[in-house]
Amino acid sequence: MGEKLSEAFIKAFALPSGKDRLEISDEGCRGLRLRISPTDRTFYFFGAPKGSTKPQRVKLGRWPDMKLKEAQAACAAVRAKVIAGERPPAPGETGRVRRSPNSSINMSIGSSRGRNHGRPIRRS
Repeated sequence: MGEKLSEAFIKAFALPSGKDRLEISDEGCRGLRLRISPTDRTFYFFGAPKGSTKPQRVKLGRWPDMKLKEAQAACAAVRAKVIAGERPPAPGETGRVRRSPNSSINMSIGSSRGRNHGRPIRRS
């Protein structure tokens, strides 16, 4: 379903009876989709890089926290990255290196025996 999205349209839109979720494509911004559920309205980028058949979905933000103009700008930025062959960031991804589960510091509390799956717990 494609529509020319506007703030008034997003605010006033009601789900048809019998539907629990609906996605609307914005005709004004290629790749921008608005997913509407009874409790939520969320903007997404949806598109595939050139030469690929697998589309990517990237969550941009929730309405009304993110306005339509902001979502359109974010969509254009993500679309440019995808077209350039870059991997867009996953939701909540900050670019920081995460500590792997097999790192040298064991952050779990462990069992009452003071051991964690047969390995001693390192305490700092």
